[in-house]
Amino acid sequence: IGCGRYDIPMELELTEAWKANEPGCRMVVFENAGHCVNMDAPMEFNKTLEAFWKGQKNL
Repeated sequence: IGCGRYDIPMELELTEAWKANEPGCRMVVFENAGHCVNMDAPMEFNKTLEAFWKGQKNL
């Protein structure tokens, strides 16, 4: 589950709640992004997504 650091506070809270209810998931907060992470931080987003596809644990 991912969201941007500068997204609205409610989004960050909902993402944390979602993670708490999904024991096998990870939460990624993109530091230099708002709601549209793939446009705000494309390199970080692509790197994280590629690592996810490859099954890497340390995103």
